Amino acid sequence: MFAPLPTTPVAWTDPRMRGALLAMLAAAIVALAFLPKSFTNHDEFYYAGQAYTLTQGRVTPQVGDPLLVPLETPAQAFRYPVAWPAVLALGRFVSIRAMYVLVLIVHLLGGAAVARMLVRRGVRSVLSAAYLFHPVLWIYSRTLLSDLPATAALVIAMDAWENRDRKTAAGAIGFVAAARIANFAAVLGFGMAIRPEARRRVRDVAGLVVGVSAFWGVQILVNRVLGEYWLVSPYAKAAGVMLDGGMFLENLLLYVGGLALLPPFPLVVALRWPRRVDRWAWVALVVVGAHLPISYHNVSPNILETLVGGQRYVMPAHAALLIATAGVWSGAPGLRRAWVPIGAGMLVAVVGCLAMARLEKRHGVAAETVAACHPSTIAYNRYADRIGGSVPARTYLVSEDVPHQRLDDWDVLVLAPSMQSNQPGYSTSWTSAPPRLDRGVCRRIGAYAVYDFTGRCPVRGDPCTFDR
Repeated sequence: MFAPLPTTPVAWTDPRMRGALLAMLAAAIVALAFLPKSFTNHDEFYYAGQAYTLTQGRVTPQVGDPLLVPLETPAQAFRYPVAWPAVLALGRFVSIRAMYVLVLIVHLLGGAAVARMLVRRGVRSVLSAAYLFHPVLWIYSRTLLSDLPATAALVIAMDAWENRDRKTAAGAIGFVAAARIANFAAVLGFGMAIRPEARRRVRDVAGLVVGVSAFWGVQILVNRVLGEYWLVSPYAKAAGVMLDGGMFLENLLLYVGGLALLPPFPLVVALRWPRRVDRWAWVALVVVGAHLPISYHNVSPNILETLVGGQRYVMPAHAALLIATAGVWSGAPGLRRAWVPIGAGMLVAVVGCLAMARLEKRHGVAAETVAACHPSTIAYNRYADRIGGSVPARTYLVSEDVPHQRLDDWDVLVLAPSMQSNQPGYSTSWTSAPPRLDRGVCRRIGAYAVYDFTGRCPVRGDPCTFDR
């Protein structure tokens, strides 16, 4: 059905890899120039909070960690698999922004793996810019979510399999399997792609099994410590209600549209030249098929933002089909000069960063203001978790019933009236005034009410008005 995978060894020092270095350097320059300063996505709070907990030498969240304990049980607060937060913890030891640098490094490593696969297919490595600056991959490389790292690990595993690097393939596919429960689809697609070679490479296949088993073994131990469950967390069980197929047609149109309309247009290429598509296309088929019944995808009031942001669940499909069709789309006349893919990629990246700035500003101004207070202890309600988790502090306290709690130990308190989301249908404004607190000086910054109990906060935003 598909063309076989190439298996010609390519060294990292191969001269043909030099073009990839230019693409990676360009990506790093743009990414560092627009490096995020605070959380934009709600889930980043949990990933960063879990990373913080791990830096304290434990997996069980406690009061004082930047999570929602005690409003949530430890198993609910440590809601995502441990593999990616464990990597993020390396950055959290340094600073909150260092975690974004770590994501960038992972993205660049994925780009290097893609470059080597391109060289193996007779394609110039500079065209790894198509992966590095892919609109979906680029946008999510600016978050702390696990989707991009899992996709990078997948392409690293794909490259290692082609290069007969058993240990790297085993470790990378193990991370893919454990980083997200839904990644079973990517692992299954990987297995279907390598099936014709499996009998000849029994030891390599055994290495993959060992890698997946080792990562999941660690996750099972963490699950037992957190909540005495084995595989499915409370969060995953709650999310299971979305598997009802109610958005099947909408998902089909969205995912097919993304694969067809986002450069390098791999679905169009695959349909036009099907015999030149290699077996990594199985990953795309399985991943898209597995996510069609899930009644959720990221939505924005802007159709272009929905087209790009809504591809989050099928990111592995974009990466795999990009590789599977590289032998065709790489021959486009406009890509013959090295500066074209790099220049076009940097343009896409800058436009993407500027587009995201609108979303980042909704939370970033409040986060920068609170950070300028240099709080030792910061308190926040569950709707202001992005702000609380984005600010360096010694102690983090989640507080819901504010008027009835002691305020003596708080330096800064941040409140939001409701869930802050870019999804349509969410009311993010105050319908009544923020609560009046005797000692705190309150100012409104966007949707957030920031109370200063120390007098160290800069004067930003508007004074709060209270009900009489």
